[in-house]
Amino acid sequence: MMRSLVVSLAFSACVAGCTHARTLVLVSPTVPVAPDGINDQIADRTVTLSLIRGAPFDADAVNITSRDVTWRSRGTSTTHTARASDLRTVSFTSHARGALDGLLIGLVAGAPLGAAIIDSPSGKTGGRVEAALSGSLAIGAWSALIGAIKGSRIVYEVAVPARPSDGDRPPHASAAPIAVK
Repeated sequence: MMRSLVVSLAFSACVAGCTHARTLVLVSPTVPVAPDGINDQIADRTVTLSLIRGAPFDADAVNITSRDVTWRSRGTSTTHTARASDLRTVSFTSHARGALDGLLIGLVAGAPLGAAIIDSPSGKTGGRVEAALSGSLAIGAWSALIGAIKGSRIVYEVAVPARPSDGDRPPHASAAPIAVK
């Protein structure tokens, strides 16, 4: 019984704090808007940026528009700017999201575990239900704590709309459609 409890606590500690991948679409370089409310999500956070060239780096005071991205080097007052089309990923850790993920994982995993390892009182039909709820709450609280500590990694992969040039079009693209009979 104790071994099962330890295994489930260890399991929930490992899975709490997930990674969520999303796509950030940069609409057009001619429309200087912040895409998908990204700036609200990264305000006051240390963000890891990855550009086309170079290794990922941590940055503060990041602002993204469809034209460019500006940031301050972490721990300094030096401001940098790059074209938004050079941006590959934007990632950050959300401890609140980690706590929520951990809670949900623990609530779901804890119910069957609680029902399985806690002996139901003899003669009571509600014993297993109470045990399932107790296990669910205990594992859920534990997983929420671990998730809040580890956090949940949010990764935005940047998608820049392609602008076809004449060299990218197939030869028949500019020709009139051919009717097939």
